Amino acid sequence: MLYDNAQLLQIYAVAYRETSLPLYRQVAIGIGNYLSQQMMMPDGGFFTAQDSEVDGVEGASYVWTHKQIESVLEAKDATRFFQVYELTPTARSARDQAPGNEEAGVIRVRLPIADALKRTRSKDLPAMLLALAR
Repeated sequence: MLYDNAQLLQIYAVAYRETSLPLYRQVAIGIGNYLSQQMMMPDGGFFTAQDSEVDGVEGASYVWTHKQIESVLEAKDATRFFQVYELTPTARSARDQAPGNEEAGVIRVRLPIADALKRTRSKDLPAMLLALAR
């Protein structure tokens, strides 16, 4: 996790410097915040990874259900969210990872992106993603 995110931080920072696209800046700041808040050790230095196990299921902290997202975002914002993103089941049985045997998956941008742009009346992907971040 640490080496992936450190490399991504550099890529997004350079991409923002070269293009001035606000999405790249937002992503770089988000990665930097994650690294400093979740991966930094109290006395300095960094952890190399985080445990993704929840209740004995490896990777469960990275899957969501529709109900979980709706409980965080509330109905109106969840509707907007699902116009752009979808939950994609993992190779492992997603039902085994979700409370209440509800279908769970990882969050991914809906494909084709052109359809998501039409649904949200956005001009491009960065604008669509930034609108959801607010």
